[in-house]
Amino acid sequence: ADAGDVVGLSTTAGTLSAVSDNGDGTYTAVLTSASAVGSATISFTIDDADADATATVAFVAGAADVGASTIVAAPTSITADGSTTSTITVSLLDASGNVVADAGDVVALSTTAGTLSGVTDNGDGTYSAVLTSATTVGSATISFTIDGD
Repeated sequence: ADAGDVVGLSTTAGTLSAVSDNGDGTYTAVLTSASAVGSATISFTIDDADADATATVAFVAGAADVGASTIVAAPTSITADGSTTSTITVSLLDASGNVVADAGDVVALSTTAGTLSGVTDNGDGTYSAVLTSATTVGSATISFTIDGD
């Protein structure tokens, strides 16, 4: 506990606070996550000699953010014949722009013109539906909600 050793910590991602000697043979530091999804490997030294043990911490996406998430239509122009379609895709992103996959979110789409198919969870953080055109010329505004928001 009182060996007088100097312990240092390092990380491959995120940032570490200064190392604290707890006086009982343990040393601590606080790891602050990076804003990107990934992982950090934390290693340590004792009196400048590398230790063999490491720890790994995963950085995962946060909750889906309606302001950061996106919606796109492909194509953006279709014939007003009641049968031409466009694929609408919503990508769920967290506040840092990371893809939120497999979070169990409920995505709903609505349109001001034409009709939408049911929404499909593609299992990769994207959700899609098919917009079928109206029979009159005009524009459709498609919007989405995440878990009712």
